[in-house]
Amino acid sequence: MRPAELESSFKESSSLKYVGMFCLRVYQVSDLICLIVYQYKCFSDIAPTFKEVFRSVTIEPGSTVSLKCIATGNPLPEVRWTLDEYPIPGHLRFSVGDFVTSKAEVISFVNVTHIRVEDGGYYKCQASNDVASVFNRKKINVIGPPFVRQMGNMTTVEGKTFNVRCPAAGYPVEEIRWDHNGRRIPYNHRQRSFSNGTLIIEDVDQRSDGGQYSCVVRNQRGQRDQGKMFLDILIPPVIEPFIIPTGLEEGSRSKILCSVTKGDTPIRISWLKDEKPIPSYLEVNEAAIDDFSTFLTFPRLLLKHTGNYTCVAENKAGSTNYTAPMIIYAPPRWINEPTETSAILNHDVIINCQAEGFPQPVISWKKSIGSLSSDYVTIRTNAHINVMVNGSLAIRKVERSDAGFYMCQAANEIESGLSTVIRLHVKGTKCIVL
Repeated sequence: MRPAELESSFKESSSLKYVGMFCLRVYQVSDLICLIVYQYKCFSDIAPTFKEVFRSVTIEPGSTVSLKCIATGNPLPEVRWTLDEYPIPGHLRFSVGDFVTSKAEVISFVNVTHIRVEDGGYYKCQASNDVASVFNRKKINVIGPPFVRQMGNMTTVEGKTFNVRCPAAGYPVEEIRWDHNGRRIPYNHRQRSFSNGTLIIEDVDQRSDGGQYSCVVRNQRGQRDQGKMFLDILIPPVIEPFIIPTGLEEGSRSKILCSVTKGDTPIRISWLKDEKPIPSYLEVNEAAIDDFSTFLTFPRLLLKHTGNYTCVAENKAGSTNYTAPMIIYAPPRWINEPTETSAILNHDVIINCQAEGFPQPVISWKKSIGSLSSDYVTIRTNAHINVMVNGSLAIRKVERSDAGFYMCQAANEIESGLSTVIRLHVKGTKCIVL
């Protein structure tokens, strides 16, 4: 095969880009060696975009309508269709489908044959991938008398904003209005009704906004239709703020009360420590008082109980939580108590001394005066001897004068603190004369 024919036989793929072909004739060999060079195409995630969308139209009953959306993105977007936010009807007159082109475009469509008045409304195609979501929504008007599709009952949460559009069809339409329990909307400052059939209720209240809603559609000839739905308003839990007492000391007892003052039942109450379930080794007891309150009991407070405690209350309307800090004050206790130590002359030595407690104990060192172990002076850090960050005492190139009694003290203003006296022995090096 000639080089030109060879080159034309290779095509780009979706993941490879053709760069070129390089050929080399080997002397004393009749063969021609050719190298086809590709490079990988790098694709980053891309939000969906529409290359083509459908428009609003007005048509006669019995017509055929085809709605199309062409979307691109990476990963390839998924396209879904709705009619007035409800799934496309499953009648035989409707067909929904999509396919992907060689240009990585998703072509999605809805075809409606022998269209009827009740098939009119707001059609929406929505393209979504892992990056984002976009949609195109337009009104398809079918000439005829008013018609309202059946609405399902709806649920919202108290304090939120409720938004619904009347699934009305028919064209032309003179008026779309909403009634609540037989009363025309709006009748308060939180309600807004729009000419396109949209109803918005801000800061929803269970007592005044729950119940039956009716959408009424009318044309100039006096023809009308209506649809009804029931709005159920849920109340999420509300936790009464609690305060954990300050000044709690290790060894004492304590308890925390979480009380849910508002919210639909049933309510589930649970506790967390530092955003995680409370481990059993902490030996903290949880006890319910009633369906709305629970105690967290600490039979004996320990330093490890320090942390942020969160009460979580959940019901079908949602979840809420409240967090308060618990601080346990504890006197110093040894983590690494110093012990009698031996050092070699002119060598370095470290005498360990660490303690824990809250507040964090301050470690200090003292050295006895002379050979007695009753009178001590505080050690001042210098190039020869210094107190390390972790509380240990470090001595560089030990001298004979460093021998003696040392006291390590740990204090944090809780109780009297800790202290331990140890003795440092300094041994000389032995020389062997040959």
